[in-house]
Amino acid sequence: MRFEPEQRVSVSSLPCPSFNLATKHCSQSIHPSIHPSIMVSAFLTGIAGAILAPILPQFALNKLLDSLFEYLSKDQPSSSSHSDKLQQLDNERKAFAMAHRKLEILQSEVRRLHKRENQNMRLIDINNDLRDVSCQIKDLKDDLEYTELQRKVEEINLQDEAADKNPSTALQLLSSINPWKTGGSSDKRRRLSSSESTDDIVNKMRTIVKQIDCIDSEMRFEIQLDASRGGYNSCGQHQVAENKRVTTSSPTESKIYGRDNERSRLIQVLLKEPNVSGNVSVVPVVGMGGIGKTTLAQFVFNNKEIANHFEKKAWICVSDYFDRFRITKEILDSLSIGDGSSSAVPFGVTTNLDVLEREIKSLVTGKKFLLVLDDVWSDEWRALLNFLRWAEAEAIKLIVTCRDPKVLGGLADGQNQITLKGLSDEDNWSLLVKCAFADKNHDNYPELHAIGKKMVGKLKGSPLAAKTVGRLLGSCLTEEHWKNILESHLWKLKTDEQGIMPALALSYDHLRQPLQLCFTFCSVFPKDFEYDMNSVIGMWIAHGYIQEIEIEGNSKTLEDIGEEYWLELEARGFIEKVYGSFKMHDLLHDLARSVCDGETYIYEGRKDDEIPKDVCHLCVHGFFDVELVRKTNNLRTLILYEAGDLHAILSHKAFERIRVLVIHHTNVQELPENIAHLKHLQYLDLGETSIESMPESLCTMYLLRVLKLSRPPHKLPSRFHNLINLRRFYFSYYSFWGDLQTSYYVEYHVNREGGYQIAQLRNMNELRGELLIRGLENIGNVEEVMKAKYLKEKRHIKVLSLLWEDTFNDCKHDLQEQTLEALEPDFNLKYLRIDGYMGFKSPNWLMTPEFQRLEKIKLNGCRKWARLPAALGLLPSLKSLELSGIENITIEVDYSLTEMYPSLQSLELIESTLYFEGLSSSSSATGQNHNHFPKLTSLIIKEIEVNGLHLPLFSALRKLEIKNSRVVFDQLEGCLNGVSSLSDLVLHRAIIQTFPAKVMATLHALVKLNIFNCNELISLEVLQALSSLEQLSIVGCSKFISWGTEKEMTALPNLQYMIIDSCKDLETLPAWLPRLPLLKKLKIRLCPKLISWGTEEEMTALPNLQYMSIYSCKDLETLPAWLPRLPLLNRLIIDECPKFRSWGMEEEIPKDGFPLPNLQKMEINCCNGLETLPAWLPRLPLLNRLEIIKCPKLISWGTEEAMTALPNLQYMLICSCEDLETLPAWLPHLPLLNTLIIKECPKFRLWGMEEEEITEDGFPLPNLQEMKIKCCDDLETLPVWLPHLPLLKRLKIIKCPKLISWGMKEEMTALPNLQYMKIDSCEDLETLPAWLPHLPLLNTLEILECPKLISWGTEEEMTALPNLEYMYIFSCEVLETLPAWLPHLPLLNTLIISVCPKFISWGTEEEMAALPNLQHMSIYSCKDLETLPAWLPRHPLLNRLEIVECPKLISWGTEKEMTTLPNLQYMSIYSCEDLETLPAWLHRLPILKELSVTECPKVHSLPKGGLPKSVRMLQLVECDPSLMERCQQEGSLEWQMIQHIPHRKYTW
Repeated sequence: MRFEPEQRVSVSSLPCPSFNLATKHCSQSIHPSIHPSIMVSAFLTGIAGAILAPILPQFALNKLLDSLFEYLSKDQPSSSSHSDKLQQLDNERKAFAMAHRKLEILQSEVRRLHKRENQNMRLIDINNDLRDVSCQIKDLKDDLEYTELQRKVEEINLQDEAADKNPSTALQLLSSINPWKTGGSSDKRRRLSSSESTDDIVNKMRTIVKQIDCIDSEMRFEIQLDASRGGYNSCGQHQVAENKRVTTSSPTESKIYGRDNERSRLIQVLLKEPNVSGNVSVVPVVGMGGIGKTTLAQFVFNNKEIANHFEKKAWICVSDYFDRFRITKEILDSLSIGDGSSSAVPFGVTTNLDVLEREIKSLVTGKKFLLVLDDVWSDEWRALLNFLRWAEAEAIKLIVTCRDPKVLGGLADGQNQITLKGLSDEDNWSLLVKCAFADKNHDNYPELHAIGKKMVGKLKGSPLAAKTVGRLLGSCLTEEHWKNILESHLWKLKTDEQGIMPALALSYDHLRQPLQLCFTFCSVFPKDFEYDMNSVIGMWIAHGYIQEIEIEGNSKTLEDIGEEYWLELEARGFIEKVYGSFKMHDLLHDLARSVCDGETYIYEGRKDDEIPKDVCHLCVHGFFDVELVRKTNNLRTLILYEAGDLHAILSHKAFERIRVLVIHHTNVQELPENIAHLKHLQYLDLGETSIESMPESLCTMYLLRVLKLSRPPHKLPSRFHNLINLRRFYFSYYSFWGDLQTSYYVEYHVNREGGYQIAQLRNMNELRGELLIRGLENIGNVEEVMKAKYLKEKRHIKVLSLLWEDTFNDCKHDLQEQTLEALEPDFNLKYLRIDGYMGFKSPNWLMTPEFQRLEKIKLNGCRKWARLPAALGLLPSLKSLELSGIENITIEVDYSLTEMYPSLQSLELIESTLYFEGLSSSSSATGQNHNHFPKLTSLIIKEIEVNGLHLPLFSALRKLEIKNSRVVFDQLEGCLNGVSSLSDLVLHRAIIQTFPAKVMATLHALVKLNIFNCNELISLEVLQALSSLEQLSIVGCSKFISWGTEKEMTALPNLQYMIIDSCKDLETLPAWLPRLPLLKKLKIRLCPKLISWGTEEEMTALPNLQYMSIYSCKDLETLPAWLPRLPLLNRLIIDECPKFRSWGMEEEIPKDGFPLPNLQKMEINCCNGLETLPAWLPRLPLLNRLEIIKCPKLISWGTEEAMTALPNLQYMLICSCEDLETLPAWLPHLPLLNTLIIKECPKFRLWGMEEEEITEDGFPLPNLQEMKIKCCDDLETLPVWLPHLPLLKRLKIIKCPKLISWGMKEEMTALPNLQYMKIDSCEDLETLPAWLPHLPLLNTLEILECPKLISWGTEEEMTALPNLEYMYIFSCEVLETLPAWLPHLPLLNTLIISVCPKFISWGTEEEMAALPNLQHMSIYSCKDLETLPAWLPRHPLLNRLEIVECPKLISWGTEKEMTTLPNLQYMSIYSCEDLETLPAWLHRLPILKELSVTECPKVHSLPKGGLPKSVRMLQLVECDPSLMERCQQEGSLEWQMIQHIPHRKYTW
């Protein structure tokens, strides 16, 4: 509805109803006659009005229109009508240009007025009209571009035809074609300027101009109305809106949740002494809206330690408008409070900013001053630093809270920045409980806990959302109200001023308009979707959300700008990176959906799901009837999951203007020909489909920019080269450069079959990123080579890989040389890889220094390549050169030049024979000072023969790796002598017995020495000469036995990492080992003869050792005596040392002392001779993880004293200790133990402490959360303290065949936090514990393979297990009945009973009983079961029912017709041999989609009421043959019952 000027009424003057989001049971403010959908609609309208939806940016159509006009008027008009049309087009072009400028002004004015009156529905209507006009302009632009591209394709094809006849003119003809230049024959111009096409363009322009003029007249009224309300001041200037959000230093909460670490860190930074560089420090606190930045700053501001440290403090709320004068005045006001000095300056009336700043500097002189700038939105705040730096204060600390880190500039210390992420679910639950229950005891509402915790999962860590939702939940503490809020979309959209949406909306409002478009578009994908950055950017470009920067010299592509947009959205918190993938917070997703106001929609196939008519971006999940979109008129994006009739979809008029089409998970193998109906399509993603062939019509989609397929189609369309606008096409998804991450990747496999000629690429000059061309050996003749010459035109390709595969010695070398010559890339290339090339010559284009940006060259398997030209040495940007698999190649070095390879940093020579020609060992021959390879820092030589290489010439060399290169090894001493810069030396298979002292003496800068598989190495001499050595690895040196001199020496002072691996003859470690002052990591592996630690002196050793691992040292019996005295050791591993039995020193450690004071992890594995653990084990103060695995003789824990032990142990694993019978007496006293696992200990039967001892001490294991007992054959009873564990969440008892007792038998409140319980393969177990139904938080219960189980512990009918959601009973062979409390489980959603042959009873047969949340019920192989429960039809949420192999089943429990199973979608009955009828209530199932009846031979008819209209699939397999015949007999009753079902299957 539009308001004409005389009808206009101020919306703000009309009464506005307020809606309460509580349910009708909790609120009396909603009239019962008001339908919920009306309330929802009104509520969402309020949200949409609060934030204006973004509008497409204005497109630069001038070039297109000018080009069209010039093209049509190139020649003299052939008729007066043609002249008239040109004049008409020119007039409309000028009018359109004026209207276009007017449109930009209108967009700005709408946003200005909306900020003042954000519920003005007329402005929202105008904004929507502007959006529609922008979309029409986009359509016009695309139409014009399509026409231009079509013309260009036609001209190119004509030129190609001419080139085929005269190949020498091909490149010249191609370069003459420009889509924006005039040209071509008058016939083509007459074709393009036909009355129909020209009239269409003129009419579209005229319509757009009229619409803009109409909107302009409406806006004039709004501007006048705004002015009459005081929108402008007396000077005609718009008044500045005041900041709406105000914060103070007083916390609004009594407690801060989940921010202990951040609060401690912030306090620590504030108390730290200022840097010497200045007395002003900035501490940023960064995070998305509502994440708790202000709350954290408030609590720190009021901290007592902070208050005592700072004499002066000030809190300033900056908010989204920065007023420097106001802020400076407020700082002064804060400093003046309580200040005893009087001032003559009249601060209340002064307007002099300098006066205020000088007074502030005076007040902070000699003092410590804390200033908080809360809610900063721009970088203008940095102006405050200018005068604060001149203050003579002792220290000034600034806390700056902001959402966008860009406002910080480069002023903040990166180490000081505190970035707030979401709270953990546990912390957010605590906050929600506080807000929802206030002063009430939440333990009195256990039925609400599970619902609340599900809701916390949706909050995704936002504390403000927890407060908002908590207040909403607190209005009515009933289960129904909480469920309604959980299942509703409304709880996310609370719009009071303190709610989450206004906070996030403020962040959105500060985005630039293109970013707003990009952000809101992302809501077309479902929540928790993992975004691929490059894919989304491609979609943004397709929709015109990204515009090129029209600045001279700008080289940024739309993709580059799109990546900048993405990074900005990530920096501002709208997109977050989670474990390597990008996601959007659920609340931000809600914000985007509300802003779009129906423009994006996710259709999920629900019964009441209706696609909005104004939808632009549509995502479809499930079955999709194309008629659902018949009312839409502006669809731009279609994302299909499980697409149906693709041909019908592509033909539908509603989709003719879509720009983005994504199809997932469909078995369609052919793309229909009518894909060409989508003329405007620019992004086509078929990567998750089975499509194998592409139609010829695809080649007319000239606007297509991105094409994705899961695999190369069997055959390419013959005119595939017509897609000249393609930027990317994917046939696979990995980069051939393992060490490069390119944004865009194109792989093309040349093939003689299937249309994969090299010529298909010739016109695709917009390809960008990485291009990989495989199968170049399939180019068969010179004519094809000539068609490869267009590679040079692809100026956006930065990474090029050219691959010849399946080459052989007698291949056509000359043809390959011609091919490589023809494949000359653009000079902008950065990375070049050539594989399998069998030519001898370098291409001419590689012999020129034109590739100024080329950074990396990789030549692999080019066996015949003879010479690498000296011109490569002149490339200024070349940083890496790798040559591999070349039989005999000469690298030319022009010694006449003073500098070559000026930027080369890495040179890799692998499996080749090389000669450096012209590289002399001295410069005396010419008398010049040469600077060849001046920056070469890494040289890798692997299995090559090399001549002419002089290492001392490489003055910057840092890393040298030599592997199996005899020529180099023979000259090793000479090569290394003089390479003083070397810091990393790696030797593989060097034939050396020792390192000469002369070599060691020259390597004074060596930091890493790695020696691998040097089988002749016997000793290392004078290692102490390597004073800088930090890492020493000796691996696979089977004859190595000696460390050189063993006399007292100063040990390697900087050695930090030492690895000795696979030295088969080594018997002793060096005597100087304990004297290494900085050693952090010691790893000894596969040294079977090692028996000695070099010295057995008792001494303080290795003061910095943190990690020690001993693996597979088969003769080692003891650890060194100094082991327990290592002060910083935090991890100790002893693995596969079968003779190990002694822990070194035992008696010398005082009982009140602490051995290994920092040990945190201790792992003992496969030590067959170990019988006892060290006596000092319980005294390890920081041990948090203990693993004892495969120690079959272990019987003792070292000490059996009951004592407080291992105060920090959190994880304990005992596995495969076959002789172990008991756990240590101190086990129940472990205060922090979180996980206890005991498995494969067949003799284990005792728990170490008796019941009376625990009762004296109170709760055992107060922090144990997971307990797993598996394969303990002799275990008969669980510990008496088991039910006392206060935090246990997971309990698994598996394969304990003798278990019969649960420890404590009396009924009691037990395990208040247990959530998961699994009992598996306990063959003698007859009963479950009596306390089972009393577990308040149990979520999952699994009882598997307990053949003697007959009892549920208690048979009382009562409310039990209020949070149980999943129950699985499997192979309990004598179990006859389910517990009486089963139908009373309020949250059970999955019930599976399988292979229980004696099961016959459901516990209760009450028809009124029901499981209100049951969604999945499966009954398998219950051979004696005759009836289903009477309460089966009463399950309101059941959506899947499976009855399998129940041969005696005859009854459905009740045959009454009632409202039944309103959500059942899938029903399967399999192998129920006695079943004769389907349930009478079957026809009353409203949304049943699939019904399968298999191997039920006595089922002879369908129910009288027929089958529901919703059924999409019916399957009858091996049922009564007569029934199946009647179902297929046209006209029969059964045939009539099932005609509405589209998919039917019958199998005998």
